[in-house]
Amino acid sequence: MIQQLRENEITMMAWFYLTGHVEYDGIVSMSGVLAPVAGQCCQYRIMVNPGLQPFFDVGEHNDHTIAGFTFQLEQWYHYAMTYDGSVAIVYVDAQEVGRVEKQVNLPTFDTPVLVGVGEAPGVHPTEGIIDEV
Repeated sequence: MIQQLRENEITMMAWFYLTGHVEYDGIVSMSGVLAPVAGQCCQYRIMVNPGLQPFFDVGEHNDHTIAGFTFQLEQWYHYAMTYDGSVAIVYVDAQEVGRVEKQVNLPTFDTPVLVGVGEAPGVHPTEGIIDEV
């Protein structure tokens, strides 16, 4: 059986454990940080905001916060964001905690996957442990 890959979809996920928190904690991010081009910052990322809430971007630098959930320090979480071409859904420990309808075309470009930072090396570093990205 041949399975056709679908375009304009992405899933990001990781386990993480915060030992401290100052402002933003980058869990996983992808953007045009090696060769920045207008509009190529922060298209894909899952983070924790200053209020310890899920914070994400998908397809463009248009930040979203999920206000109905708060992470705690010194606790493991499985954190995921999916996008199917029309809806971004955020999950914590396999439970949906929020969704945003979006109509974006995910840009295609080569970029590193950054673990433990939010935009670029050294920007929004995480104090804790990140596993199984």
